[in-house]
Amino acid sequence: MGPATGAEHLQRPLVVAGPPHLQRGPLHLGLLAPVLRAGLTVDQAVDLSEPPAHAPSLELLGVAARGGLRAGAGGLDDRQDVRVNQVTISEEDRRQLGLWAADCAERVLPLFEAKAPDDTRPREALEALRAFTHTGKRTARLRAASWAGLKAAGEVDDPPAASAARAACYAAAAPYIHALATPHQAKHIHGPAIYAALARELSAGEDAAVGDEELRWAIGHAPPEVRALIRLMPACEPGRSRLAALRHHLDSALRR
Repeated sequence: MGPATGAEHLQRPLVVAGPPHLQRGPLHLGLLAPVLRAGLTVDQAVDLSEPPAHAPSLELLGVAARGGLRAGAGGLDDRQDVRVNQVTISEEDRRQLGLWAADCAERVLPLFEAKAPDDTRPREALEALRAFTHTGKRTARLRAASWAGLKAAGEVDDPPAASAARAACYAAAAPYIHALATPHQAKHIHGPAIYAALARELSAGEDAAVGDEELRWAIGHAPPEVRALIRLMPACEPGRSRLAALRHHLDSALRR
């Protein structure tokens, strides 16, 4: 049988091999539809599935990323081996993460609004996040606002503005961090600060010192809950890109 194409691969079941309490039957790839409709690779997307109250969920987007799924490409292999480490994340942890993420993203929001003054999507993403920090409720508005912020990033024709919109998108996605010690979940912590730093850096003609200074602000204002969260996650490996360097710097500093 050849690879699935089009809408067909969204219906292929993902059979998980792992501990018995994680084997809850086939998971369908329909959850990935918003990613594919946005024309993104899964690595570029954020995980907005609801964090479970009790049993750990399976990282469907992370599995897809490791399987190399891209929009318009074939589906995943019929079986994937998923191993996850459950940790404890409280709602107060998510609230503190959301507050810090909003602070980071709001610092560079003017870079987006200067280039797209009529596009309110990144600002609305941060407003929805602020509402979460007051109510503790992950709403349909928050989920939709995060996706909308990501789409805004893809539509603005200016790299600093696009990074600023991504910072807002990742900030709004922060409350959806799952209680799993995986690199994918760590991105919920890293995203707002590193995209804010990249936005600032690009706006200064790719001056790395400017990006480093923005990242120092984020590190200096990270609350204890955020530092504790990052220590639950696997350490970030260094990479070759500037974004990977910013991620590694942030990750290392928050662990101290």
